[in-house]
Amino acid sequence: MLTRRLTNRREFLRLSILGGTGTAMLAACAPAAPPTPTPVPAKPTEAAKPAAEATAASARPTESAKPAAEAAKSTAQPTMAPAKPAAGQVELYWFLPLSAAPEIKIWESFVQRFQQANPSIVIKGSYEPWSDYWTKLQTVMAGGAIPDVIWLHSTRIAEWASKDVMKPLDDLLAADKIDPKEFVVIDGYRYKGKLYGVPKDHGVRSMYFNVDMFQKAGVPLPTKEMSWDKFLEAAARLTVDQSGKYSTESGFDAKRTAVWGTDMLETTPRGTVFYVWYTSMGGKLYDAEMQHMLIDQPDSVAALQWAADLRTKHRVAPLPGSITEPGSPFRIGKVALAFDHQQMSFFLKDEKRTFKWDETYLPQGKGGLVIGAGTTGFAIPKQSKHPDEAWAVTKFMTGEEQQRLIVRDRRWAAGRTKVVPDQYDPEYHTANYKMCHVDPMTGVGPQAICSPPAPPALAEIEQAWNSAFDPVWLGKTQIKDIIGDLKKKADELLQRPTKI
Repeated sequence: MLTRRLTNRREFLRLSILGGTGTAMLAACAPAAPPTPTPVPAKPTEAAKPAAEATAASARPTESAKPAAEAAKSTAQPTMAPAKPAAGQVELYWFLPLSAAPEIKIWESFVQRFQQANPSIVIKGSYEPWSDYWTKLQTVMAGGAIPDVIWLHSTRIAEWASKDVMKPLDDLLAADKIDPKEFVVIDGYRYKGKLYGVPKDHGVRSMYFNVDMFQKAGVPLPTKEMSWDKFLEAAARLTVDQSGKYSTESGFDAKRTAVWGTDMLETTPRGTVFYVWYTSMGGKLYDAEMQHMLIDQPDSVAALQWAADLRTKHRVAPLPGSITEPGSPFRIGKVALAFDHQQMSFFLKDEKRTFKWDETYLPQGKGGLVIGAGTTGFAIPKQSKHPDEAWAVTKFMTGEEQQRLIVRDRRWAAGRTKVVPDQYDPEYHTANYKMCHVDPMTGVGPQAICSPPAPPALAEIEQAWNSAFDPVWLGKTQIKDIIGDLKKKADELLQRPTKI
C-alpha cells in the first residue's frame, strides 16, 4: 500500500489516507510488534533513492534503494479514493520523502499508533522519493498548498528558516517542558539562535569494509587509526579486474575492472561523508562567519584533488556508469570499502547478504580524526492551518516512547540522546557498531559533530559546485583550473542578504 507521488498542487489536495482510521502511510523507520489495525488500501508510490546525503549525499543522511525489481513490485498497488474525515476530525497534511520498501510498514505503524491515541486528527500526506523531495517541497511551499508538517534535514534548516516560512519551535518546547538538550545534535536545527526543527533521527558516518575481500587479498583489516595513505594502499590492493588480477599486479586491466577497492567518496558540500574526509585531510569549507568559501586554500585544493585521483589516476573507485547492476555497490559486492551511517547494516540484513562485513571510523589525515553526524527531523511551516495538531504529531514522533520503537527495528538511529544506547544489539550489529554509532553520541570517546555547516545559500552553492566539479570527477580537468571561478560564485552567494 503506497501513496503515489505528488505532481501538482491539485494532486496534493487529493492525497489518500492510509491505515486504520485514516492512517497516512509514510516511509522510514521501524517498530515491529505493536498491534496493527487493518489498513485501508492506498495509492501507489515510488522507491527511494539509493543512500548518503548519503550518502550522499547525502545526504538525508544517504539512503539506499531496493533493487529495481523490488522497487517495481512495490509500486504495483491499486489506486484507491481517499477516505473522508469524520465530523470533528482535523485533516493534517504531512509532506515527507519516501523510502524503500521495507520501510513502508514501519511508518504506517507509527501513524496508526498516533491516530489511535489522537482520533480527532487524520493524517494525510504526500511521500516523495528522496531524490525528488526537495524540488517538490519548493513547488508545494511556493504553490499555496502548504503542508502542516514537513521533514527537514539539518543542512536545510538555514535555507528555509532564512526565508521566514518556518515556525520557531522554542516556545512550544518550553510550554511542554521539553529541554532541547534531550535531543541529539540539536544545534543543527538552530538558525540565528532559534530552533526550527526537532530531530527524529541521526546518522553517524562510518567506513564499512568487506572482511571476505580483505582476507582473500591478504590485506590487513582497517583499524580506527587508519590513515588516508594506508586507505589508498589498501584500495589499490583490493581492486581486481575480470581476469582476477589485482591493480598492484602486472597485467591488470583497469578497463575491465570487476571489483573496486572503494566506493567513490561523497563529493557534495552538503554531504556528511564529504565533510569528514575533506576536513580530516585539512580542507576548509567556510570562514567563521560563512561569508567566504575557503576551497582555494592549499590544503583544500590538495584534498579535493586527492579525491578526484581515486577515480581518474589510481582507478580504485568506479567512474560513473562503471557499475550497471542495481543496488548499493558495497551491498552487491562491487566495492570493498564504503561510507554510510547505520542504515547500511539494516539493508545488508534485510537483503540477506552473506559476506562478512565490519566498520570503523573514516581514516585520518593532517586534520586528525573527524566523526560526522547528520540528522533529519520535523518542522512546521508558518502557514500551517493546524499548528497545534502539527506540534502534537511532531511531539509524538520525537517522544521517548516512539524513539525506542524507532531503534528497535534498526532502520534509524535515535533522535533522543537518552535512547541512543538502545540502538546497539550485539546479536545484530558488527563488533564495532557501538564504537562508531553509539559512543560518539553519548560522551564516550571521540564525539560526533553535526556536519557539514550549511549556510542559507547552500542549495545554490551546491548547484554551482556540481557544475564546476563534474569534469574534475571525470578526469577532464584539474581542481586548480576551476577553483577560482567557483569560489567567486560561492562568495557572492554567501554574502547575498537573506530575508531574516
